[in-house]
Amino acid sequence: MPSHEYLKLYGSTTQRAAVFINVRYGRSPMIAIKSMLAFTSLRPAIVVMHGVDRPDYLGIEIARRERIPLAIVNSSIDELLTALRNLAERQKSIAK
Repeated sequence: MPSHEYLKLYGSTTQRAAVFINVRYGRSPMIAIKSMLAFTSLRPAIVVMHGVDRPDYLGIEIARRERIPLAIVNSSIDELLTALRNLAERQKSIAK
């Protein structure tokens, strides 16, 4: 993803989760996050990886060094999307 697309994704807030689906080991998403940090100071508040069976050591190490919480979810994509939508709705109701 080009850096300008990354900026459009995050907008003006860093309180966003980066969610990667159908991830095998988790190395590639964390390397992508790390490479984007070279161009901008924006970082996700948390990285969520869906489908990881066994997390890759390098991915975990990047998350640790960059102080980015890392979550692994193995429920179905539909369940993950429902949970994220419910969370967004709760956040909207709290903000009112």
